[in-house]
Amino acid sequence: MLSQALLLGPNDFWLIGPRVQDAAVLWPYLDQDSKDLALAQTRMLWEVPVLRGQLRVLLRSADGVNLASRAFKNRQEEVRQMNRWLSLDRQREATMP
Repeated sequence: MLSQALLLGPNDFWLIGPRVQDAAVLWPYLDQDSKDLALAQTRMLWEVPVLRGQLRVLLRSADGVNLASRAFKNRQEEVRQMNRWLSLDRQREATMP
């Protein structure tokens, strides 16, 4: 079912977060095409600014961190930018009443 969702709706923006969370957990059981789509959609969480909040949710689990590590392998500059964004986001959250 997840493989079909990844294939049929790769750009359904508001479903990308939950789909990549599922893909992170089910990673060992996914076929290669589904893995490739999950990696591409994980990268979309960073590349499309309105989706970045979903990236923060993905990174709360060890499986999500592993998926993001795979998705951004050999993309060190993006990882640095992401870490800066996450740090600033945490600071904003901490200072909000």
